[in-house]
Amino acid sequence: MRFYFAITIVLFAALSGFAAERLPTQVKEIVPTSKTQQSEWKYTLETPPENWFQNDFDDSAWKTGKGGFGNGYLPGNPPIGTSWTTNEIWLRREFELPALPEGELQLYVYYDESPEIWINGVFAGKANGHTTAYVLLPITSAAKETLKPGKNQFAVKASQTTGGQYIDIGLVQEVSQDREELKNQMTFTECMLDNLKEKFPVIVFAKHFDFGGSHYSYTEAQSDAQQERNFKPGSALCLLELGEDGQYHERTLIADANGVIRDPDVTFDGKKIIFAWKKSDREDDYHLYEYTVETGDIRQLTLGSVMPITNPAYSLMGTSFLTRLGAFR
Repeated sequence: MRFYFAITIVLFAALSGFAAERLPTQVKEIVPTSKTQQSEWKYTLETPPENWFQNDFDDSAWKTGKGGFGNGYLPGNPPIGTSWTTNEIWLRREFELPALPEGELQLYVYYDESPEIWINGVFAGKANGHTTAYVLLPITSAAKETLKPGKNQFAVKASQTTGGQYIDIGLVQEVSQDREELKNQMTFTECMLDNLKEKFPVIVFAKHFDFGGSHYSYTEAQSDAQQERNFKPGSALCLLELGEDGQYHERTLIADANGVIRDPDVTFDGKKIIFAWKKSDREDDYHLYEYTVETGDIRQLTLGSVMPITNPAYSLMGTSFLTRLGAFR
């Protein structure tokens, strides 16, 4: 896998949609998770009635246990207050808010696996799979509107298929923090990653197998090669995009299970990506293609059975490009 950090931010600035001075945030617990305070929950391991998540549901027959609920190996060793070993669990917990908190509220959840969450009887959110730490999950607008000073109610369902299992949930408020103050609290690695996110909100890269070197690069993986074979199919042209949650998310632009995509470069206005693509072992050679980001259109730039054309680079104006075989317009 090859990543093009230095090129991408300059070329994708127009596409990013994020402010260059995007403020970092920290979280303040409004309803604590079990790692701060092991609160009591009502829970059942047997399928409850359909209205189990409603505020007026009578859960007096349910068991009482401290959070979090889990079993087995769990990364980060989250606190287990009650053992949970079945395939499903249903939980309810009452919590109090002295006042409506200001700012952005989010769920703070460690899950293994696939929680569904309600607040005051209104669907608040869900997630698939599992995590290896507490993560932020957005709350639906409808559920957020039900929060009120005084008593409120969580209702949670979680599932289990294999391996360790765990569920714990809290409510947090995002608080803006001065960037320099935050950096003073960061490790060197965290600082580097923060700088990367600030300067490179979008990254373009090609994903492919390590298909080895070529003794003669000008005959690399040619369709009529007799001896040298270094073609390993399966590749994709992808973007890493910085989301509002502060994490990178991968988006696939082109996926090819039978060919190899490599060597992307981007115009300085961020509108087009040039790359080398060989679509099959014996029926095609490396040619250059251009991808239009806005429309997803793909245009083949070179044709014929010739020496492999790879490693393209756009000129500053984006109207021509260079390869190791020369310049093209």
